Amino acid sequence: MDSFITRIEVVLFILFFVTLAGVTGVHINDLKVPPIIRNGTEEYVTLDCDYTLEDIEKPGLVVKWYFNNEESPVYQWIPKQRPQDLGILRGKLNLDYQASPDTYKMYRALQIQRPYTNLSGKYLCRVSTIYNDAYKSGTMLVYSPQKDMGIKVTGTRVPGYVNVSCWASGVYPEPRLTLYYGESADQKVEDLIVETKFNKGAYDIRAYKIMKDTNISSITSLLECELTIPNTEYTVRKGTLYEPGSLELRDGGMAGGTGSPMEFSGAFLVILSTVVALSMRTTVLRAFTLLFGLL
Repeated sequence: MDSFITRIEVVLFILFFVTLAGVTGVHINDLKVPPIIRNGTEEYVTLDCDYTLEDIEKPGLVVKWYFNNEESPVYQWIPKQRPQDLGILRGKLNLDYQASPDTYKMYRALQIQRPYTNLSGKYLCRVSTIYNDAYKSGTMLVYSPQKDMGIKVTGTRVPGYVNVSCWASGVYPEPRLTLYYGESADQKVEDLIVETKFNKGAYDIRAYKIMKDTNISSITSLLECELTIPNTEYTVRKGTLYEPGSLELRDGGMAGGTGSPMEFSGAFLVILSTVVALSMRTTVLRAFTLLFGLL
């Protein structure tokens, strides 16, 4: 009797592996994860994980999504059951969204409502059956432009030196600041001191340099601060005119923004600095003409 049971077990074992050998296994055809999203501009975003599987694999199908290499999933769906939103995505998904009319692909995707910066990161889709496992990952960045930005020139305790500084607040991810100076703001300020602080899910940043007054320019100079957000195309500049020997500050406006009566666009500041320079040269020329006329 025991030998008969043993023979049955062997036969079943062989049949299982013969069946398994004929299964190609679940396969992920395409993973769609939006790479860059601007915070507050999208009502929802969809992350989709399209796959193929054989009929024999369908009874044991499980679809899971993971966030930033965490061990526990943030989403799980078993066909003919309601999807589950878990972890950081709890309460942030449209669980009624259907990516396909196919019963075994219907709830494969994530539809995230009003994505915020804290949902930036790596998303991994894992499709499992009793025969095989398939997974693929992609990265989504939700960036947030600055809430405030400024540039100024202040005096120091050392005569002839000034502090040129630029700052921005409420930016995500950590931005880069660059300072430029000159008649057309085309000379880069090297060796900036940069300070950053992570505050309530965003970055506050300040960059400054102590410079010799006359090194900025011998005439009226245009100073500009440029903010860029890495891995995006977002760039913005803010500028001010500075005349050596005078610490009067005339703030410039941000490109694309609405300015107060004292704010100017970067292009206007370039034109204005050029006009000032030409006016100074014209004044000198007239002085020489008058002098020679008297002689």
